[in-house]
Amino acid sequence: MGMVMICIGLRKFGRRFLYDVIGAVIYEDRASRSRAFWANHRTAWPDIVAPARNAGTRTMKLGIAFRYSTFSPPLIGRIVSKADEWGIPSLWFNDSQTPISTLEMCGVALGAARKAKVGTGVLRPAEYDIAKLAARTHTLNEASGGRFILGVGTGQGSGRSAMEELVELASKVRASYPEGAQPPRIFFSALRSKMTRVAFLNADGVLLNFCTPSHVAGVLPQDVERKKGFKVAAYVKLFFSEDDRRAKKMMIDEFVHYDSIANYHRLFELLGVAASIE
Repeated sequence: MGMVMICIGLRKFGRRFLYDVIGAVIYEDRASRSRAFWANHRTAWPDIVAPARNAGTRTMKLGIAFRYSTFSPPLIGRIVSKADEWGIPSLWFNDSQTPISTLEMCGVALGAARKAKVGTGVLRPAEYDIAKLAARTHTLNEASGGRFILGVGTGQGSGRSAMEELVELASKVRASYPEGAQPPRIFFSALRSKMTRVAFLNADGVLLNFCTPSHVAGVLPQDVERKKGFKVAAYVKLFFSEDDRRAKKMMIDEFVHYDSIANYHRLFELLGVAASIE
């Protein structure tokens, strides 16, 4: 079986590692015969997790981010139970162009797991009714004993107005929770320093995608460690197929797809990879 991994690596920032959470995003070739692989606890997942556990990275934790194009809802439910047994501490779901509801899947995962935290990574609050979003996320957080994380992003919006709108929407969500209730932690997605700073000032964590360790070290606020409880999360992408060439093509297709989004194209230009994608 072929596997390609876009690995952001491990790198120390001050006295701790850059990332508090690594979310593994798994893409599997639809023609692959290995789908049962992910539902079986005797498979490679413990081997993938083991190096992070044994490398002395006490502040870094590995999570799983689910793509509905790879995992069906019934399979997700089975994997969540196994992941919880293995001690994987966080599970992530993102909005997608499918009929599957991200918040409903978070509810499924929170019900199937006893200890793991579950988050949206990310959804776009501008596309939701704020009062209803607050009610649903409050329910998820209360019913799970505080294990829900609300990850939000600007979508394809950019510039100061998009940042301000995200901060305003997040504030409205917080204000909509019942008096005395503990709101879920809120993470902002970010690619560059301005949005990372906005997350540092207005959220409980930042969620990064396609960002190398050197890029993250440059965009994190210098005083990031002074904010108690602030988390830095990032995605690693894994591409599986029984054919190496197919796995590599899946990786290239993913880069090309994201390069069509203006915010990511600017990031790829900054990282020096945009020309090779084109």
